This record gives sequence, C-alpha cells and structure tokens, in this order.
Amino acid sequence: MKVKIEAIKQTIYQDLIEKYEIPNPNACHLHVGDVFYVDDKLEKPERMCDSFWKTVKPFCDNLLN
Repeated sequence: MKVKIEAIKQTIYQDLIEKYEIPNPNACHLHVGDVFYVDDKLEKPERMCDSFWKTVKPFCDNLLN
C-alpha cells in the first residue's frame, strides 16, 4: 500500500513572514500540484524537504501501520 501526498493549496502570509521568519536557505519549495508517494518503508520521498516530511510522516505512519 502507498499513501499519496499532494500539495493542493498554498497560502502565503507575507506580513507574518516579514515580521517573524528566520531566513532559511533550505526552505521548502513545494508547489501546488506536487505529488509524493510514501510506502510502508516510510522513507522521505525525493524532493520533499525535511520540515514537510516531519509534519506528514506521523500521518503516513498511522495510515500504513
């Protein structure tokens, strides 16, 4: 079994970014329509940034185990 992860919406709060963001040269650059698949090995898909993977991995783990 595989879990499909698809970026379906992007919201950018420029005012909050300017006020609070710490510059990160390794920031996620996901785009609406990006699709990733995760199988029961629970390995981070290529092109998926670490912070996004840390967010979605528990959900994938729950669905696959």
